[in-house]
Amino acid sequence: MRTWGAGLLLLALISLGAVAAETPSSAYLAYRKALAGAKDIEAVFPYLSRGAAVRLRQDLERMPPGQRGLALQLIQEMMPRDVTILRTKLRDANATLLVRGAVDNPLTPDKRLTMSYGTVTMVREDGRWRFVVEKWESVKPRATPTPGR
Repeated sequence: MRTWGAGLLLLALISLGAVAAETPSSAYLAYRKALAGAKDIEAVFPYLSRGAAVRLRQDLERMPPGQRGLALQLIQEMMPRDVTILRTKLRDANATLLVRGAVDNPLTPDKRLTMSYGTVTMVREDGRWRFVVEKWESVKPRATPTPGR
């Protein structure tokens, strides 16, 4: 009985450590991985903040059902690849990430990859870091915006 109880305690501590070790960066990369591999848009909801989930549900409700799969496919095709986290700023339960990734440049005949820079907002809800929004640009921002402003 002691061994069984100790095993449960160890499992609980390991589980708590895994959640506690989550960072805004690791949560964002997990969100991207889920989005890139999703067969259905529902797969990304566990990674979204409450506000982002509400906005996405509203956007989906305005779409004809047949276009939802096409929207996911378009998002996946347009996602920057090989994303690197350049900087992270934390403020209370908010985080802003400055990221870099490669995107296809449709303006070039060979669609060669070009660097793009993103600003990602994350929020800590229910003990987990969740995705709020991201904005991508071709020019690197001079500074990472302060979270929560």
